[in-house]
Amino acid sequence: MTPPSAERESTECPAVVAALVVDCADPSSVAAFWQGLLGGEVVNFPEYDVVALRAPGVTFDFVRVSDAKSTKNRWHLDVATHDPGETRRRVEELGGSAAPDVSTSDRFTVMRDVEHNEFCVMHYAVDGPWVPPESPG
Repeated sequence: MTPPSAERESTECPAVVAALVVDCADPSSVAAFWQGLLGGEVVNFPEYDVVALRAPGVTFDFVRVSDAKSTKNRWHLDVATHDPGETRRRVEELGGSAAPDVSTSDRFTVMRDVEHNEFCVMHYAVDGPWVPPESPG
């Protein structure tokens, strides 16, 4: 017999992710970059010096900090798309860049946003956890 506390723990959600917080020098420019790539709505919270992006599937809180990014991210986003070449081109058009110094692979391209935060554009997101969601329609 399963103890009642074990049943309760398996069905209750103790916490949810409210936002991915990104420290940056210029929250507005970083929010504009990610909005250009992912879509969504930018919401300003000047009283907190935060610019939020509410994009499909994720909310970012871009927070102004005085210290500069100094090393490779310890974790990153994987961006799934049906057209990785077009997505890489769009990243560069928005002010981002490729980051071949971080890693190279046949499966993904490491990119950087406008403040050099690394993320990956997946090349073959056809199965597994990398499949892009279907567009609402």
